[in-house]
Amino acid sequence: MEGRRKPLLCLGSCKVNLDTRRVERGSDSVALTEQEACLLRHLAAQEGQTVSRDVLFREVLGYADGSNSRALDAAIRRIRHKIEADPSRPVHLLTVYGVGYRLSNPVTVEGSDCPPAPVSPSLPRWDDVLVGRDALLRSLVEEIESHAVVTLHGPGGVGKTRLACEALRAWAEAHPGGGPVHLVTLRRGVDAVAIAEELAASLGLAVAGDPRQAVALATGVQPSTLLLDGAEVAVAEVAALVAEWRVGGMARIVVTSREPLAVPGERIVSVPPLEPEAGVELLRARAQAARGGQPWTSDPDEPELMEVAAALDGLPLALELAASRALVLTAAQLRDRLEHRFEILRRVVRKGPPRHSALESTIAWSWDLLDDEEQQGLVRLSVLQEPFPFETAEALLAEGALPLVSSFVAKSLLEPTDAHGRLRMLDSIRAFVRVQAADAFGEVDHDAHQRLAAIAHRVPLAPADRLLGARLALGHGLSTAVFATQSALHDCPDPREAIALAERGRAVLEGDELLMLGVAVVPALVRQGTAEGLDAWIDTLSSPRATERELDVEVQVALGQLLLERKRVSDAVERLDRARALTEGVDEVPVLNLLGRALLGLGDRRRALQVFERSRALATPDTAHWTQASYGLAWALRAKGTDLEQSRVMMGEALRVARSLGNHREVARVLGGVAGTLMSEGRWAACLPLVQERTEVSKRSGHARLVCQALYDEVLLQYATGEGDGYLQKFHELIRLSDQLGDRKVSSLARAYRGQMLSERLGRHDDARRDVEQALVLLTKTGCRPLLAAVELVRARVVARAGDQGCMAQALEHAFELLRDDDNPSRLAEAHITRARLTVGLDQVAAGGDLQRAADFLTKAGHPLSLHVMWLVAAGWVAFEQDRFDDVARLADQAVSAVTAMGLGVEAPLHREVTCLREVSVASADALAS
Repeated sequence: MEGRRKPLLCLGSCKVNLDTRRVERGSDSVALTEQEACLLRHLAAQEGQTVSRDVLFREVLGYADGSNSRALDAAIRRIRHKIEADPSRPVHLLTVYGVGYRLSNPVTVEGSDCPPAPVSPSLPRWDDVLVGRDALLRSLVEEIESHAVVTLHGPGGVGKTRLACEALRAWAEAHPGGGPVHLVTLRRGVDAVAIAEELAASLGLAVAGDPRQAVALATGVQPSTLLLDGAEVAVAEVAALVAEWRVGGMARIVVTSREPLAVPGERIVSVPPLEPEAGVELLRARAQAARGGQPWTSDPDEPELMEVAAALDGLPLALELAASRALVLTAAQLRDRLEHRFEILRRVVRKGPPRHSALESTIAWSWDLLDDEEQQGLVRLSVLQEPFPFETAEALLAEGALPLVSSFVAKSLLEPTDAHGRLRMLDSIRAFVRVQAADAFGEVDHDAHQRLAAIAHRVPLAPADRLLGARLALGHGLSTAVFATQSALHDCPDPREAIALAERGRAVLEGDELLMLGVAVVPALVRQGTAEGLDAWIDTLSSPRATERELDVEVQVALGQLLLERKRVSDAVERLDRARALTEGVDEVPVLNLLGRALLGLGDRRRALQVFERSRALATPDTAHWTQASYGLAWALRAKGTDLEQSRVMMGEALRVARSLGNHREVARVLGGVAGTLMSEGRWAACLPLVQERTEVSKRSGHARLVCQALYDEVLLQYATGEGDGYLQKFHELIRLSDQLGDRKVSSLARAYRGQMLSERLGRHDDARRDVEQALVLLTKTGCRPLLAAVELVRARVVARAGDQGCMAQALEHAFELLRDDDNPSRLAEAHITRARLTVGLDQVAAGGDLQRAADFLTKAGHPLSLHVMWLVAAGWVAFEQDRFDDVARLADQAVSAVTAMGLGVEAPLHREVTCLREVSVASADALAS
């Protein structure tokens, strides 16, 4: 065999062999990935010249110009860790900021003679870059170096074959004396003799007798590496052969299989699906390649890409098949069609066995290897939508659960998700199994649903599965249906689904069971219920009366909460007083805390103070109930108006205890109260750090709805104070999260205020109107009149800036119609101030009348500082229109003092309004003086 000279790239004391992809620095040696070697080769060829990022993306990574992928930055960072003595201060691979990268003073020399890399021609190569597997690839090469038998284990489509080929190529090139690499792709139905015959042919052996002995003899006298691909079709046969060939042999054996061999000395390397970010990167890169280098999406962070990657479980095969549709479908269109994934994810031009030509074929390969009992068991487990513990599988499968579940895990049909032993089935596998159940196992499918209905109240289930179990239990009329439904409502993350389930239960339950259901659905109704829905459940809970005292208390408390939401405060107090009478001296504190809140809403500050004081005295100090009582007492003291300092102290105590308890949800709630106190005092700048902390605490709580509300307060306050930047991105994140949660109120308000910002800051009036119109459509479905009025006021401001006076008048008229029966002085004051400000140039008399009415409402509301500033600005413009320039100057000075006290930045909308008024005042004074 003729040798060849290996080119070496010398970078100081560091030597890089670009063929074998090895970096040598002193006694240290490290491997380069193929992508890293290609980048170094391209940079070295430019002999010290700078190469732009676009060129590297296009010519090395295969991306289009202008790509925003982080793949290049990540590769450069990895290379520096391998070739630089100090990666944080590179001297060889340099960044030319704003342009690209260059390799400083590269020197290429020829190394010593060495044989060609002993890679079998049958070992396939891929033209595209391997995405998201760098760390796993390096680890796999190390495992091959350290162990004689390595099995890559994972579900179909996860990329085991390519990963094995890439790792063996890197291994072989780094170890020229390790012998050749031989690949055998196993076919269904083969036996041990057939496998040995194919491998003997690959080894070039002339076999006269038993091919198994011939392979054993050949691998026993010379080093070689064997790759057995797809061993799940004949696990027992492959295991026996591997055990035989390893006795005294010199071969390294690498196996890809959906089921481990379970032979002595086997090193199992689990190949997981791609992480979400890597899945998006693969999807984008392959789609761009399918489109001839044209980007698939204009937004590198487009949420639809993440949704597609998540729906396809991060399986590289599924993502590549999906990307092949990029010529026809947008990312959103593809996402919306994944319900029919097996029809879409079929044709793609690629190397590899036929089972990789379609997602359905890949999963069918595993399904066909199961016996009847295993197939039926997998169908039963497929009714579960989310990760589940073994106890749930045991209840569904009944006899033989342990061996079945063990088999499914070994065959990569189920996978462990955490240290608590929870298991999950990939969405694509579940979808395939459901199709099989409909086609061939209808009776098993029906049986699985009956089993889930029967166990839904007594086994640990994820929220989505608990919801399904409750629906089934109600549908079958089981006696345990109410208990299953209660559990489902308690855990359901989506209030809309919870309300829909409760409506289904209301149609079939009666008596105490119906009341139990009503109590359970109250949290969802409070968060998302429509006015009609709240009224319907108020009627349901009002009659009949519960037969048990404990349930009667729960019903009265639930009615109190619903009546508070409907602003029927006096009725709420009546119900909560009844509940208090039933619980006096026995777990009274929770009722007292809710009653105190109702009394504050009724305006009975004296009694609210008494109730919260009693609650705090009864509650065990430094507990959650004590914290809630302290929090309510602080608000009662504040409402009293004479004990503001004591209110601050009480609020601080509530926050201290909440933090000491480590209850992130309670900490976030109290932080919101402390921030609200500062807001009411006009200390907006001081409030911002607390609101930002609340967002972080909410994220740690894992409560998505709490995160949504905290982020909503943060982004609006940040915008209102003019502090920081990135408003658009935060609004985008908020809208995406609220849409996921189905929170129409937050989603609509976020859209409305984003529209206001687009109009004020960027002059994008069309985009602003579109946002506000979407917000109105969403809010109309909730029937919440105060919020609809608030968005109509935003619409009036947006269209006024666009010069549409007719639409402005319509929006104002609609807002006041919605507020006709409203008794909230702050809302009414803001509405009159807004109308005065927008109509001052059209009707000064009407604007003056609005200002007078706003002043009356502000007196009732306690003169909130932000509304006071808005009033001063509107009054200043009225004075300006009437040529009362001394009044303009006076009002402008008062407004300047107020925004200074609030700590607003110069970019805050209120600050800009005041600045504009001040400039007009000064200009008018100068004009009069001249």
